Amino acid sequence: MRHLLFLLLMACPKAPPTAASAEAPAPGCPVDAADDLPDPLERTDPEDDPCEPEKYWDTQPGATTFFVGDYTVDSCGVVSGHETWVIHPNSVFAGLGFTDCSVVWTVDGRFEGPLTEGSHTLSLRLTVDEERSDCKPNGAGQNMWDGEENAVVTYAIELGKEGVASLSFADSGTPLGDGHFNASHLTFVSPASCKYF
Repeated sequence: MRHLLFLLLMACPKAPPTAASAEAPAPGCPVDAADDLPDPLERTDPEDDPCEPEKYWDTQPGATTFFVGDYTVDSCGVVSGHETWVIHPNSVFAGLGFTDCSVVWTVDGRFEGPLTEGSHTLSLRLTVDEERSDCKPNGAGQNMWDGEENAVVTYAIELGKEGVASLSFADSGTPLGDGHFNASHLTFVSPASCKYF
């Protein structure tokens, strides 16, 4: 379902998470590298709104959105962290009372071996974190995450030189986003999507 959500958002006329600190590692399984990667959330607040050129952007409620992943891999290969859907409403949507917000999923999974250059696969379970998610319900009383509370995803990961990472959905090859990595941490940010509500 979440894969479908991402595809639908990317398919919107050039179509719409805040990443949080990873959970504590399991006892006896330290995190070897410090989290010194660039903050992925800084890329979700561009100076110029990439959705401004959209034909109906000034007349229909919509939002510029991004997906963000922020993961930690401990020395036992246990993956923790969060994925976040960052939502910036346009002026029409803001006029209906909506403000900048995010939907956060807690993730857990396993990764064999350290994060090193090359091709890898990452399988994760996602569970929406309602306490961290701060988007208000829509006019019908529905939460932004309704129908997407839980998901299982598998990503294909390309880790390159100079700590650059690229992620895609393993089953379809659909690009997800790009970011950075070190021996214990991995991030990604999707391209901006323009979603109408």
